[in-house]
Amino acid sequence: MPNRNKKVTMQKASDNVQVVKNTATISLFNVLGLIVGLAVDVLLAARFGLGREMDALFIALTLPQLIFAVLFGAFNAVLVPSFSHARTERGNEGAWRLFSSVATTALLVVAVLALLGVLGSASIISIMAPGLDQTTKALAVRLNSIVFWMLLPAGVTQAASAVLNTYHRFAAPSALNLVQYSVVLVFALLGIPKWGITAVAAGYVVAAFAQLAVLALAIRRIGGRYRPALNWHDPEIRKVGSLLGPLLVQSGISQSSTLVERLLASFLPPGSISAVGYARRILRAVSDIFLTSASTALLPQFSALMARKDVPGLKRAVGFGVKLVSFVTLPVVALLAVLNVPIIRVAFQRGAFDASATRLTAGLMALYVLSVLPQAIFQVIVNAFFAMRDALTPIYLRLFALVINLALDVALIAVIGPYGLALSLLLARCVGLTAAFLALRWRVGALELRLKAHFLKIGLAAGLMAAVALGVRWLSERRTHLPLPQQLAVVALASLLGLMVYGVVTVAAGIEEVDEAVALIKKRLMGRSATKVGRPERAPECGHESNGGRIG
Repeated sequence: MPNRNKKVTMQKASDNVQVVKNTATISLFNVLGLIVGLAVDVLLAARFGLGREMDALFIALTLPQLIFAVLFGAFNAVLVPSFSHARTERGNEGAWRLFSSVATTALLVVAVLALLGVLGSASIISIMAPGLDQTTKALAVRLNSIVFWMLLPAGVTQAASAVLNTYHRFAAPSALNLVQYSVVLVFALLGIPKWGITAVAAGYVVAAFAQLAVLALAIRRIGGRYRPALNWHDPEIRKVGSLLGPLLVQSGISQSSTLVERLLASFLPPGSISAVGYARRILRAVSDIFLTSASTALLPQFSALMARKDVPGLKRAVGFGVKLVSFVTLPVVALLAVLNVPIIRVAFQRGAFDASATRLTAGLMALYVLSVLPQAIFQVIVNAFFAMRDALTPIYLRLFALVINLALDVALIAVIGPYGLALSLLLARCVGLTAAFLALRWRVGALELRLKAHFLKIGLAAGLMAAVALGVRWLSERRTHLPLPQQLAVVALASLLGLMVYGVVTVAAGIEEVDEAVALIKKRLMGRSATKVGRPERAPECGHESNGGRIG
């Protein structure tokens, strides 16, 4: 019995460190994408500010980007477990046949959506932003008819990302934002002087095809292949379809708050849509780095555990996931909230983006980023349902949160303007997280996550970190009109000192899971013999490929 417990503990530790390494890989590429995306936003803010051109671009991008996000949320949640199951039951050849059928079907469906979007641009903009003036609306219609073509490769792109995640190749899928914003940046730099905001719209379309090319190369490297096929009689395809339908609805529900925000913001003064859009961009960037990174790395592990019907193992993995995302996300959220004005000032305040635009965008950003932590934990919980191939419970949870969000949107925007949109999202996500915990406990029994002590420790560390960063900000703001290099130095110093405080306090407090992961990473870096942590080699299981420890 002791040997068995020791084996389980070592397997748990090995799985945990693998999740940490995969999360780090995904986060690295997401950070690089964030940097290039920030460069795009800085360029556009300086050139157009919070003006009609940016309002039109944000409105035009809303529906195509929402559809892309819906596909990502649904495809990854359904296809990773499905490809994992096909690989276990049918081998690699069966997994690639399933991928080919899914990709071909997705290509046909999304091509129809793209064509409908292009042809119906005028109606789409009128419905999404009825409060726009005629000049802004006409520009939004023209941009919408361009950017909808970015959907053409989207279905195949998401299927390719899911199959690569199944094989634990996370680098190429997590580099998609980097590829997108790099292409858009080039188009913006070269095209804005001659074609204006239209060049940016064209850049998004070209970037979508560049993303697909990167994934195709990654699939080829691992011996994968795509052969056009429509094998709808395959039982696994039917299973994918039965799960994907509800998941698309669920993902659409989770993303629809953006549509409502843009619609309501269209009745506010010009520039409000742009301010909400910039703040939402930062929210999405932080979510990609911390929410998407961890949840993407955790889903294959959850799926493998449920394939073995290991419910206790799933509970342990959920507990580790919650602690991991909260430990990593909380300090970043706290820093962005307390340094909101300096960060926006350094990033955007130049050219057409003035001090009033900084204050509005910074206030929105602070409220928006606070919602990242409850959403990150919510995604970990929801992934447990996806691993159990339960697509309905996440729909009910997201629908519940959406109803609350919409009601608060309408109530709060009348009281505090655009800030009401950000505050309502935060409150709705907190309520949704509570409901998700209760639903999972009802499904699998007592979770026994022991989170109270963990959150007390990281909460204390984050509070002290925020106090230090706020102190540095206060001292710097006693001097007015600091040059840009000094403003950047203030943000960097406040962030660095704050993170040092957070690190020291969490180490002193003893965060068990983090200590365990760091210790195992150190052992692996010392050599392959330490990597085994005293356990014999075993054959690869569902979702795990023996690849010498190489990720991506």
